[in-house]
Amino acid sequence: MPASLPPEFDNKLRTIARNHNRYLVWIVGVWFILTVAGLKISQTQRTLGFSILGGSLVVPLGGVLLVSRWAKKQSVAMDFTCPLCGESLYVPPHTRLLTRGECPHCKQPVIEALKQKSA
Repeated sequence: MPASLPPEFDNKLRTIARNHNRYLVWIVGVWFILTVAGLKISQTQRTLGFSILGGSLVVPLGGVLLVSRWAKKQSVAMDFTCPLCGESLYVPPHTRLLTRGECPHCKQPVIEALKQKSA
């Protein structure tokens, strides 16, 4: 049976996940535009086109790392942290938290502690 978060914490999880996913969509869009531009420009100006293509490889890697760090910072700012270890409870894909009710870091059950924290 899946664990259910208290409504306050469920809303926090959804807010952080929504923002996280929105930024990832922007990163994919920028990566796509750079890739298409690099391919198009490489037909006439090889060096510039391949430089843009090389740069487009950095965008998804760096972007995903930055967005993940930002999401963890937002999680801490919104007090969506484990009451036992203090780490962020936002670790996609949320399977440990939502299915087992455990903190993704310390692996301890946190649902009851979160219910007490929200009361």
